[in-house]
Amino acid sequence: PSSASSIPSAPVAQRPIRIVIDDVLPSSFPSDATKRLRQATRLALGSDPHSCRGRIFPPLSPGAADCLGEEAVILATAAISNVRSIIMAKLQAEYKVSMQLGGAEALLQWLHFDDLGEASTGEPLPSRAYCQRHVDAVNRPHYAISTILYLNTHGRDFQGGRLLFHDDDGDMEVLPKEGRLVAFSSGPENPHSVERLRSGERFALSTWFQSQ
Repeated sequence: PSSASSIPSAPVAQRPIRIVIDDVLPSSFPSDATKRLRQATRLALGSDPHSCRGRIFPPLSPGAADCLGEEAVILATAAISNVRSIIMAKLQAEYKVSMQLGGAEALLQWLHFDDLGEASTGEPLPSRAYCQRHVDAVNRPHYAISTILYLNTHGRDFQGGRLLFHDDDGDMEVLPKEGRLVAFSSGPENPHSVERLRSGERFALSTWFQSQ
């Protein structure tokens, strides 16, 4: 697979929207903001480490502060707002698309190398198979733009876990890196999956935006 940081210039209708930007959190954020979000995610999900849906928590849900802590909810909410602004600006500058991103659904995700269950049961558990190829808007047609803000780093904190876009001419990969943002259009032009983790733990804040 080839590594993606941007895609060649072409009319929007001829190519999917894919954007990769590093170090997107503003200087006003605490220097250890990603670490704080990881710790809060562990705290919120520690009581249910083997949920059938994996380890996910919605930071925008009512009462989220009761589990995550107020600081983490503030950080996650501010990060999502920042991501929204960055992506709208990038869409205009690089794709000549004027899109107002409105409502958002978000999940803090904590993936562990054994979340598929093989090590403990010998059999993969389909309900945890984050590595299955999928299109975000298939079950959520109101999704316009999908984003992932990585909270830790491939190769340092875990092995595997790359984001793979499945194109007709081969897969395009994005390596997770702490503070890296990936954004892409949510439709059938962007079938994708997450490579199975081989070791360690992968943390991310994923958000799906609607277009107003």
